[in-house]
Amino acid sequence: MMKELFNYIRDCFITTEVQKDSEIKNYSAEILSVSTEQKFEWIKKEVLLNGKKVEFILDSGAQISCINEGTWKKVGSPFLTKVNFNGKSYTGDEFRILGRFFCSIILNGLEEILLVYVTKEKMNLFGLPWIITFEKKFGYPIVTTLSDKDSKDSINSIAKEIIPTISENKEMYVIQKDIQEEIQAELKEKFSQVFEEGLGHCSKTKAHLHLKPGSKPVFVRARPVPIGVKDSVEEEINRLLKMGAIRPIEFADWAAPILAVKKANG
Repeated sequence: MMKELFNYIRDCFITTEVQKDSEIKNYSAEILSVSTEQKFEWIKKEVLLNGKKVEFILDSGAQISCINEGTWKKVGSPFLTKVNFNGKSYTGDEFRILGRFFCSIILNGLEEILLVYVTKEKMNLFGLPWIITFEKKFGYPIVTTLSDKDSKDSINSIAKEIIPTISENKEMYVIQKDIQEEIQAELKEKFSQVFEEGLGHCSKTKAHLHLKPGSKPVFVRARPVPIGVKDSVEEEINRLLKMGAIRPIEFADWAAPILAVKKANG
């Protein structure tokens, strides 16, 4: 007989009382896990929860994401908001949900602020709300039974059509080249001025300098340029003149020297 594993959380709403003409609804979150003879490995994912590494079991049937009390203490015991429902195991026994809090979850370099529940149970569950949130942002499924080798083989078979990317935790995902090129072309067409060569100019307003009353002009002579970099400095000045960043003048009451520092790229 094949062993079947399936998990789900069912919300059973029960009206409890009325306060100030509004109904307060209470429900039990039933977590059911059925196992038979054949063993399957849980699909797990390691994330950063409030900056701490935490391993979760991916469960697309769970309507909430939850951590155990030990994990809650590991991430600093954040303040918990009480909830008006309990969990229910596959045996029908209820277990207490201690509360919930908003936390920072970082997966594959992407951070989201999400709601997590704290329970007395042992498992940390990465539930459906979190899965939907990250899959919408990434544009690809995060729940997969493919091993790293299978993923790499699949990517290599269509290498001409995709760009493989490996995240910090060595998980692999892909971006289609045709989609990337299409987005680039659309952005360049829509915001053509941003991608033009040269220096941009602000044409909507002008800057005005207001001097303090009684200020006197200060003219500081130019510093001598070392012979070894003289040609490079002149070349850079001509480049700035050509693009309109600076312009020559015949006379000025105010002047300050520049300090030419050679950068790593020359």
